[in-house]
Amino acid sequence: MGIDGGIGTLPGAVADAVRAAGVELFRYASARDVAGDGVNIGAFVPAVFGNAKPRGFETWHCTATRETVELTKRDYFGHSAFTFPREDFLVSGALPAPAV
Repeated sequence: MGIDGGIGTLPGAVADAVRAAGVELFRYASARDVAGDGVNIGAFVPAVFGNAKPRGFETWHCTATRETVELTKRDYFGHSAFTFPREDFLVSGALPAPAV
C-alpha cells in the first residue's frame, strides 16, 4: 500500500521516514517504461511547484479500450499521441486494483 493507497507509491513506513527527513520532492524509475529510462517524480508538498501562474494550457484526451490506452493532443500547431498497450499495465498478468 502506498502513501495514498495507490499503486506505485512509497510504502507507508518509508513515506513517513522521508517526510520526517524533510524531503519535499523525489525522483524514481518508471515501472511502466519498457525501455527502462523513464523517470517519474513525486511531491510531498505543493510548494515544489512554485508560485508562478501557468504559462500555457494544453488539452489532452485519454481513450482507454480493452487493448490500449491512448493520450492525444491536437491543437493548431500539431498533433501528439502516445499509445500504451494493455500489457504495460499488467502486474503478474492482471490489472492491479483499483485499476479494474
